[in-house]
Amino acid sequence: MAVVPVIIGSYRSVKYLEKQRLTGEKPDTITKDDAMKFPLVASGMLFGIYCFFKLFSQDHINILVSFYFFVLGIFAMSQIIGPYIENLIPSSFPNIPYHLHLTEGEGDSKSVLVDLDFDRRYAATLVLFALVSGFYAVKKHWLINNVIGLCFAINGVELLQQTNIVSWNSVYK
Repeated sequence: MAVVPVIIGSYRSVKYLEKQRLTGEKPDTITKDDAMKFPLVASGMLFGIYCFFKLFSQDHINILVSFYFFVLGIFAMSQIIGPYIENLIPSSFPNIPYHLHLTEGEGDSKSVLVDLDFDRRYAATLVLFALVSGFYAVKKHWLINNVIGLCFAINGVELLQQTNIVSWNSVYK
């Protein structure tokens, strides 16, 4: 269970870096200002969590954490398992593209909140994973817990990208 997400996440990370290189997309980096703000933001977050635990009962906290993992479990599974499930959907299924564009404000002060392109196959996988995540929220089955945990771990390793990866071809030349 520990080696699988590292291997799969590493391969996915390298593929993502290669796609970034081909499209010219710049990877996200942490600036010096971000690094200097981190201790203050982290301390504020820890204090907020402490206050939250002091104000609310354990039942409320359990409900909030369950809802949090319900939502994140849906998106983690759709990111890792979703493309394979989408390929299993028959071609007779009408696959219509959608564009969700949500803005705030008017005129020059208008800002984009959500700009999302998706299709019916992706929406179908989200519904499937919502059912799986909902089943986990109710039954707390160990197998679904492990699947969601693996998806979290693979996504985490995939996001930890090395920007200076030397290709194997250049090493062995």
